Amino acid sequence: MLADLSIWHILILVVVVTLMFGAKRIPEMGASIGKGIQAFKRGLQDAGNAIEEPRRRPPARLTVTIDADRGRAETSERVARPK
Repeated sequence: MLADLSIWHILILVVVVTLMFGAKRIPEMGASIGKGIQAFKRGLQDAGNAIEEPRRRPPARLTVTIDADRGRAETSERVARPK
């Protein structure tokens, strides 16, 4: 269907769009569409980074210290350093 577009069809479409929106409005529409695409790509990249970030972070080590004299246990968490 789209392969049937000839130069005359495209020219007619350009004329109709220009008449509908005006020559001044078409560049503004193109710029807003470009900004929308950039924002969409940035959102996809941020979502991907949010998913990948926990995988990159080293696992935390949990240390349990038992104090027999006082009868209690204390826990502390620290991030394991990569070697």
